Formats: sequence, structure tokens, C-alpha cells
Amino acid sequence: MSTIPLPPIGRAPIQVQRTARAPFLRIRFSIRDKILVSFLVVVVLIGAVAGLFMLRALQYNREYAAMLTSATTANQLRGDFRTDFDMAVWNIVAGKTAFTESNQAALITGLESTVRQLMDATDSHRGRVKLDVVLRTSETLRKQVEKLGVQIDNNALVSETEVTLNDIRGITALVQDLLNDYMIFEVARMGQRGQGIERDFVLWAIAIVFMLIIVIIFSILAAWNISEGIYLPIKRLHDAATQITQRDVATLVGEPNADELTELGVSFNLMVGQIRDLLDSKVYEQERLKKAEFKVLQAQINPHFLYNTLDTIIWKAEAGKKDEVIALVQSLSRFFRISLSKGQDWISVADEVEHACSYLAVQQMRYRDILHYKVEIDPAIADATTLKLTLQPLVENALYHGVKSKRGGGTIIVRGSAPDSAHILFEVLDDGAGMPPERLAQVRAALEGGEMPADVEGGVGLRNVHERIRLYYGAEYGLQIHSRPGQGTTVRVVIPRNEG
Repeated sequence: MSTIPLPPIGRAPIQVQRTARAPFLRIRFSIRDKILVSFLVVVVLIGAVAGLFMLRALQYNREYAAMLTSATTANQLRGDFRTDFDMAVWNIVAGKTAFTESNQAALITGLESTVRQLMDATDSHRGRVKLDVVLRTSETLRKQVEKLGVQIDNNALVSETEVTLNDIRGITALVQDLLNDYMIFEVARMGQRGQGIERDFVLWAIAIVFMLIIVIIFSILAAWNISEGIYLPIKRLHDAATQITQRDVATLVGEPNADELTELGVSFNLMVGQIRDLLDSKVYEQERLKKAEFKVLQAQINPHFLYNTLDTIIWKAEAGKKDEVIALVQSLSRFFRISLSKGQDWISVADEVEHACSYLAVQQMRYRDILHYKVEIDPAIADATTLKLTLQPLVENALYHGVKSKRGGGTIIVRGSAPDSAHILFEVLDDGAGMPPERLAQVRAALEGGEMPADVEGGVGLRNVHERIRLYYGAEYGLQIHSRPGQGTTVRVVIPRNEG
């Protein structure tokens, strides 16, 4: 029986549909690419409008907040300044306060400082002019106060000082009126700006609605094109399957498609690369942590401290001071026991404080005439956990670079408290030599990653403790150092409170 050749089924209609399709489908995209491109367009359109809207809203908020702050500051200043200043001048005239002991100069300086801050914050030329008038008035007020001081020094008549007092009161009233005028001006600006913001928001609302309409239309067209991109290949496969029932499989020849699995493999490789980068970063962080721990531990159990302590034990033993030898050995034993802590990184606050106390007890026997110490720890935080070897390096720094550098010795105070329910505050204070401002600035800069100057003693130990605290607790924690020459140094450490 002869077979009648059948014409290709569906070829012509498919070709007609392809030529009639939009240019979006004539580009050879995979289905994944079409979805991503469509999604990207929608996100860019919405994101652009939303981003611009948010930026504009933030700008409005900053402007409005600045005006509100200026008005509030001026309102508070206009009342407080006049009351305080008039009272201070009256106390001078009445003889209650000496002219040199009164705070009238500080009040004027505070007024001028606040007004200059308002001038820097405002973007209004008229506002700056009004504030400049306040500054000039304050200068006049300063001259009147100086005149009053001269009159008092020259034992002027009461009538003369009363005239000057009335002039001063008139000037403070003028300052109050000027500040009140500036406050009213800022409030009026706020009202005008509020109206402008309202108009702008209406325009933005219209623009957003218009953009949403465009996005909806584009989404409908994209969805139709993507669905057609899925339907047409299936339709061609259906037509080819229909032909297979009448022919051989040689007719099943499709057009080349994008390899979705290859793209998935590329995405997977990128993800693996990112994971590898994260792992490398974590390993590097752990290496830094271990190095910092090793440096701190090495600084604690150093040969100088050990053999100096052993020399002290031998000297006291030879002198027959049995009780002191026992106490010294016990303190040294507690010091090394807590230093090791079975390799644990976290110990209780009580153990950390005991570790610092053991160190101080050993050193006090060596430096009996120059070292005194006190420990003030809130019992409520004794069971909380803390990072090991936090206090002792600070105590050692206070001893060697504070107390020992001061003629006649000094005192070290170790404090521990809970400023709130979520944090613990450690403080190590000494009344030693202290640091000049330039040296303190160098140490603070070195704690933040700068280079520690070679002539700054003790800085490396402080930086090691600072880095360990940040690595364990986060970048928002660390050491805070305050020092004044000849008055001593205070090191503060705030850490999260974790109960054991």
C-alpha cells in the first residue's frame, strides 16, 4: 500500500506568528532572561520613582527639622537668657555676688555660641540677618557689663550703677524681643515650607499614579510575550509530534534554545565563589583573633613578671617573712590559674576581678611604698560573663605607665557596675603621671587602627585589649581613655551583659 506524503503540519502558521510578533520576542532570549529583563524594568521604574520620592522626602524632613530645631532653640534661649542674666547682674549690683565670681560673661558667651550655631544651621539670608543683629546686641551688652564692672571697682554711686543696670535690662529685653522675632520668622517659614511640601506631594502622587499605569501596561505586555514564548515552542513540539504519527522521527528538528542548566551552573559557581570569599574572610578574622589573643596572653605571662615575683618570694623567704611568702604564692597561683582557665575565653566577672586583684596583690608586695589599690565591684554583676584578660592588662598599664611614673607613688582603683540592664561598665583609674593632650590623641588614634608611636609605652597592650573586645563584641565596643597631665588616667570599657 502506497503512502501519501503529508504536508508539514503547523509550519506556515507558526512562521506567520513569528514574523508578526513584537521585536521583544525576535531577540533570542531564554525564558529566564525574559523574566529577569521584565522584572528588572519593573523594578527600575518603581525603584526610580520610589528612590526619588524618598530622597525628596528626606530633604523635606531635614529642612523641616532644621527649622523646627532653630525655632525651639530660639524659644528656649529667649526666656532662659534674660531671666538668668538679669538675676546674675542684679546679684552683682546688690552685693550678693562678686563681679569676678559671677557667670555673666559665660552667659553672654553661651548666647553668642548658640546664635552662631543657629546661623550655621539656617539656609535663610533673612534669618542670618536677624541673628546677626542679636550678635551685635550681645556685644553691646558685653560692653555695658564691663562698664558695670568698672563702676563697681571704682565704688561708683548707687544711682550710677542703677542706671547701668537699667540699660543692661533694656538690652536683655531687646535680645529677648529679637529672639522672639526670629522664632516667629522660623515658624512662618515652617508654615510656608509646609504648604510647598503639600503641593510637591500632590505632584509626586500624580507622577506615581502615572508611573504605576505604565508599569501595569508593561507588565501585561511582558506577561503576554513571556507566556507566548512558552506556548509557541510547545505548539511547535505538538505539531512535530503530530507529524511523527505519520512520518519518521527525522522530522523532529527544533530550533536551538538557550541552555538554562548552563546558566544555572554559572549562577551556582558565582554562589560558591561568594561562599569561598566569606569563608576566607572568616578564617582571616579568626587568625586575627588568635593573634591578638596570643599577644595578650604572652604579655600577661611574661618572664619579667614571673622572675621578678620569684625574686621577691626568695627575698622574703630569706628574711623569714613566712606569712608574706604564703600570701604572695597564693596570689601568684590564683593569677596563673585564672590566666589559663582551662583554655576558656569567657569567665565570670568575679573571676576576672579576682585575676586583676591577684596581680595587684603580687605587685603591691613588690612596690609596697608606692602602690595602693581599691576594688569597687557591684555584686549584682559578679555572675555575669566577660572576656578573659580584659582588666589585668589595663591594671598593668596603670601601674607601669601611671603610678610608677609619678613621684611618691599613687593609687589604682578598679570599678565594675551596671549602667543599665544590658551593659557592664569597667573602669580602671589611677592618679599617676597622666598624659598630655597630644600623647592622648596619638594613643586614641592608634586604637582605631593607626600606627602606635615608638615612644608611647603601654600602647601596644591597650590596642591588643581594644582589638579583642571589638572582635568578640562588635565594632561599637572598645576602650575609652581619658587622661590629664599630673592628674592620672581613666580607662573605661563597656561590654554587653551576659549572665553565666
